[in-house]
Amino acid sequence: MRLSEAIRLGAMMKPQGFEYLLQGGHTCALGAAADACGLLETDLLLHHTLQGEARRRFPILRDFKDRWCPEGCAVSRVGVEGVILHLNDSHRWTRERIADWVETIEGWQREDDGVTDDRRCVVSVAALPE
Repeated sequence: MRLSEAIRLGAMMKPQGFEYLLQGGHTCALGAAADACGLLETDLLLHHTLQGEARRRFPILRDFKDRWCPEGCAVSRVGVEGVILHLNDSHRWTRERIADWVETIEGWQREDDGVTDDRRCVVSVAALPE
């Protein structure tokens, strides 16, 4: 599953939140992706541990090139992850809109990204709220 897909799926699971991966039953864009993979149901809620696991599952988060904010605010962020957090928290983009932006830069990422099947996100339809 690509990061854009995980963000969209997680956005269906909980309302959007800001400034935190998970707070009060709300998730930011990266928190939504983590939720879609079941990472929020584990003991990985320590940010640095969750961050490392997310980077293993979503290779695009290992892109640390400086990137400009697509909103045109002249803010440069380090990597895709930094831009996602900025768009979620500063510009209050919806997670679906953030997923659309992420999808525009996922083209370089091959489907076979070297991550073994047991590390990929596998989501059961039963996990989605009714």
